Amino acid sequence: MRGADRDRYLLERRHQVSAARRWLLLQTAYTGEARRSTLDRLPFAPGSPIYDLGCGFGAMSLELAERFAATVVGLDVDAECLKTAGELAQAVPPARGQVEFRRADVTQLPPQWPRPHSAVARFLLQHLPEPEQAVVAWSQLIQSGGYLFLEDVDDGYTVQYPPPPPPWQRLLEAFTQLQALRGGDRQVGRKLAHLCLHAGLKLVRVECVPWATVRRESLEDPAVAFERERVVEEKSALLEAGLVTPEEFEQGIAAFAAAFPRVTYLSTATVQVLAQKL
Repeated sequence: MRGADRDRYLLERRHQVSAARRWLLLQTAYTGEARRSTLDRLPFAPGSPIYDLGCGFGAMSLELAERFAATVVGLDVDAECLKTAGELAQAVPPARGQVEFRRADVTQLPPQWPRPHSAVARFLLQHLPEPEQAVVAWSQLIQSGGYLFLEDVDDGYTVQYPPPPPPWQRLLEAFTQLQALRGGDRQVGRKLAHLCLHAGLKLVRVECVPWATVRRESLEDPAVAFERERVVEEKSALLEAGLVTPEEFEQGIAAFAAAFPRVTYLSTATVQVLAQKL
């Protein structure tokens, strides 16, 4: 229940973080059950130090510490996320183990820092312009015998029926293009195994983790709010990049709202890769 308590804590504070961070907070809370389901399948040695790379609001860091009685260092460049992570750790601390949060660029970690036995990077590589270099650096960071666990998205696995309204689909495509302009890749999931092999790591497990549902949705549903908000928060960037016009943006938002209430089939998947340094 402590993990669920952390999710509730974050949801209760969604209006206390900046609008630009709110979608990430919502994503963290709504995917809590899926996040925790990975813990029992990680072969991390109890008590071994772990780095949580791109820790965001710190939920995974706290759950890793608790599950493995480990010292976990949560690393992120975002000071606001780290502040909330520290507050979360105070409100719902791990029952065992300990967590430290540090502000750092996970692609350029100081060489004098202690090396972790293992490291985790979830939904981070999709945002990095040079994922190959990042995975090579992480492979050099962890100790021999340790593990690198990666999880990320691949939009190729997403199917929705009925499909999104065309004006809203246009906004979603622009959202993906914006991430690509920033050096991101929403199809990085299919590349994770190759990134680990390129870094000289041994593949232990490669999995596509599916999820599917049929649900009746309204505009008031939290998951629907998250879907809309993550696009709305990028309005200025989308317009400045010339990916949509103001009229297209407003048409897309209106079409999204007009589609509810609805019954939706949605299936998607993340890709998980567990690799070991020999």
